[in-house]
Amino acid sequence: MADPSPSVPPAPPTPPATDWRKPWTWVPSLYFAEGMPYMVVAVLSVLLYKRLGLSNTDIALYTSWLYLPWVIKPFWAPLVEMVRTKRFWIIAMQVLIGGGFAAVALTIPTSGFVQATLAFFWLLAFSSATHDIAADGFYMLALDEHDQAWWVGWRSTAYRAAIFAVQGAVPLLAGSLEASTGLEPVTVQVSATAATAGTEVIGAEALPFGATEQTAPEGATRDDLALVVDASAIEIPLATRATDEVTALIDSARALNESNGFYGGPVAPRAPPVLADSASAEGEASAALADSLAADNPAAPAPTVAEPGEDAALDATEPVEDEASWWTRNVSGPLGEAITALFGDEEVVTAETAGNVAIVPFRLSGPPPADEEVAVTFGFDDGNESLKLIEGERFVFTADNWDRPYAAVVQVDRNLDEPTAATFRATSGNIPLAWSITFFVIAGVFLALTAWHFFSLPQPAADVPRTEGTGGASGVLQYLVFLLCFVALLAVLLVPMMIAGLVAPRTTGPWGRMFRALPFSGSPLANAITTFFEKPEIGIAVAFVLLYRFAEGQVVKLVIPFLVDSVEAGGLALTTGQVGIAYGTVGVFCLTVGGILGGLLIARDGIGKWLLPMVVAINLPNAAYLLLALFRPEGFLWVNVAIAVEQFGYGFGFAAFLMVLIYIARGEQKTAHYAIATGFMALGMMIPGMFSGWLEDLIGYDKFFVWVLIATIPSFLVALRIKIDPTFGKKEEEASAA
Repeated sequence: MADPSPSVPPAPPTPPATDWRKPWTWVPSLYFAEGMPYMVVAVLSVLLYKRLGLSNTDIALYTSWLYLPWVIKPFWAPLVEMVRTKRFWIIAMQVLIGGGFAAVALTIPTSGFVQATLAFFWLLAFSSATHDIAADGFYMLALDEHDQAWWVGWRSTAYRAAIFAVQGAVPLLAGSLEASTGLEPVTVQVSATAATAGTEVIGAEALPFGATEQTAPEGATRDDLALVVDASAIEIPLATRATDEVTALIDSARALNESNGFYGGPVAPRAPPVLADSASAEGEASAALADSLAADNPAAPAPTVAEPGEDAALDATEPVEDEASWWTRNVSGPLGEAITALFGDEEVVTAETAGNVAIVPFRLSGPPPADEEVAVTFGFDDGNESLKLIEGERFVFTADNWDRPYAAVVQVDRNLDEPTAATFRATSGNIPLAWSITFFVIAGVFLALTAWHFFSLPQPAADVPRTEGTGGASGVLQYLVFLLCFVALLAVLLVPMMIAGLVAPRTTGPWGRMFRALPFSGSPLANAITTFFEKPEIGIAVAFVLLYRFAEGQVVKLVIPFLVDSVEAGGLALTTGQVGIAYGTVGVFCLTVGGILGGLLIARDGIGKWLLPMVVAINLPNAAYLLLALFRPEGFLWVNVAIAVEQFGYGFGFAAFLMVLIYIARGEQKTAHYAIATGFMALGMMIPGMFSGWLEDLIGYDKFFVWVLIATIPSFLVALRIKIDPTFGKKEEEASAA
């Protein structure tokens, strides 16, 4: 799904000087190096942050912002043309990219990893976008037209090899390291058994309060530790209980886990948790549980039982949260409520009774080494899904809380009336360490490529700074002033331009005149931008570029989280290695086949015959993810089938998109105009991706994929709206004979 077209350089081809270096020594490796950082920033970062525990909202927002350098890349391309040689820019950017990978590796294990890694991902994104400009320009300068045509297939293959490496080999490496740095997995068998006369149901006495006995040797390494569950087989009697009683017990377990710092907060002094009353006639159950907790742990302070309608607090001195921001109060909050009401789950009337529950206590055999933690993922593995994990999807043991037990909670569906069983599995691994090593490997590979290119890249005589026709230093200053004004005006006009492109009459519109009115719009460097907006029906063209991938821009940010999320969270619970297999092998192969087939059909028949079929191909296969979310197939085969269908459709449909971009860019300045069009393409992926995670967190994966199918409608509208020569792309001899 992340297969960007390499930008077209602004410099015209010039015959190169004779050089001993042959194209095979540098063309494949150069385009492998071009694809690698883009895939890491745009795709691998999503998997990294998911494995490190970030929410889908944060992942989609943060990683979508990383598209920005590719959005604005066309506007600093002229400056790259003017300063030093393209060979210099290639080597310099590769050094920065390799250093950026190493910096990400160093900062992943730190406490402020989110801010630190994002900062270096931004460095990688800007360096990679600049590298794209220089590499594509260098290709045109170092090869004559015949060699450019001959090597274009190899450069595309090398780029796709980078996709395979980053989406396939890298996750496989990370998954292997996660497994090898983890403790021995623990399996828990949970059985729902028939209730008999006198069957006791668990209460607060089942919550684990006792200190953990250290069984690992003093100063144990990570390999000496063990994850211990108090009972490998848990039985839950099939008996319904008062809803308030069950709710109070679940809330007690959650509060106990929070107070013990298993979710990243501070570790509170040993004390039983607060029991929140649900403000019903069963409220006395909470008080009874609180008394029981106090009896089990007499040394601890007395627990607080919240009055009906009030929120309980573990610590009266806990700071009050800051007031919600203006954006939350006036935009995202009301909008989220409206979306939840429209697409979210229907309001469920709370029943008086609930399914029975069981507590599954986990302990660690000793303290982790200094500055390390043991992150545990616990979830459904096999069996009857009527047994659900209510509390305990992910928790972390540290040196501060290792001696405290964690209380997971499993609940039986209240409608279950016959015995059954399910297996739950707890796995752990040093995920930060695994991904840190992975990024060090990436950095090493990339720096090796840099060293190779330092010697293998030729030095064509035509590779010199382009200053002719730019106005020199004063021209650069004028261009910078124009850019500031241009960006501000474009931010205001972009949405009206897009709406007009959808519904207004087929006219060029006022957009070119408005941008032409900006200061220094007639300067040599600014002229390429202003003439782009003077093209006929440019509003329709901009709408097409921004909306053709509107649905794809959303789904691309949530597919990997969906694949690796737990069953309880609505995901498929794949391992990191399985994601690498599915996307890096099957996915890349089908993406390549779809792209090649799309290009062949357009070359044979022209874009007119295939535009709408390709719109269907890039959009409707997203239904495969909806089917996965609804039916949750147990076999890995069906996941691969769904990804194969979606990736083939994406590759096939993306061919039409690229041809329309080329069609839009026609004219005297087609090189610069194509680059501007690819900038809008990146913006069309960036904006939908920013809100996709927030939307999924509101409505869940199944309804999110329903929304994705609805979001394909704009793609069909712009495809029907845009006017394009139906024979465009057809071989010239066939087109002339027709």
